[in-house]
Amino acid sequence: MRIKLIFLQLILLFNLSAQNNQEKTVSILAGTEQIKESANFGFVFRGGSVGVGFDRIYHLDERLITYSNEMDINALFSHQIFGLNIYLKPVELAYLFNLSEKKLYLGPSIKAEYRYQIYPDLQSGFDYWFTDFSLGCKAIYKFNLQQSQFKIKLNTSLLGLTSRQPAYRNPYFYDLGFGYAISHLHENLSFSTPWKYNTSDMEIKWKPKPDSRVTYGYKIRYAGYFEAPQINMITQSLVLTFNR
Repeated sequence: MRIKLIFLQLILLFNLSAQNNQEKTVSILAGTEQIKESANFGFVFRGGSVGVGFDRIYHLDERLITYSNEMDINALFSHQIFGLNIYLKPVELAYLFNLSEKKLYLGPSIKAEYRYQIYPDLQSGFDYWFTDFSLGCKAIYKFNLQQSQFKIKLNTSLLGLTSRQPAYRNPYFYDLGFGYAISHLHENLSFSTPWKYNTSDMEIKWKPKPDSRVTYGYKIRYAGYFEAPQINMITQSLVLTFNR
């Protein structure tokens, strides 16, 4: 009940008046991704990744409220086979408490993530997906080095709801239509613990000068589902962030 009240307050605070201190940024991401999908012959697909993300941070005395979303498109290859992965994070919300002189913040977070893969060069017409709605923990640490400002962000899932394609599917009947893709992403949602899955990310940001409108960064994102059909995904990106 306490968690529900916290996030109800969080949602209401997004309607705060303009006098509250807030940050708005947009980020461009470019990097690489690796996927090992056990249901897809265990091949490791590698390739390039591009994406865009939006962030908003509210500063409320000794607390931070953060909101972010992101979308990436990844072109992958293995054994001259082409694959495509679409990553969508429509929402990530966190309610963080100041633990050390406004340098270290820690608190609960919630997020929704969708990962959808297709491999059109394979004879199979199957699609693959990994969806999670997670309750987790987020931390932000800030420090200065001479005139430069640095920020480290960590976020990891603790428990939630997950969806994966079945370990076995009839090889003679499949559909890659848009409507089926949307329905698949929420198919067989089940409660999951850290022993069943994990989604985590870390980002390091560097602002050369306090008044700079551009921030440079590095981000690594991991997603793993540990029961059949297993999947492991790692995305590494260089991030260019613009203050709005």
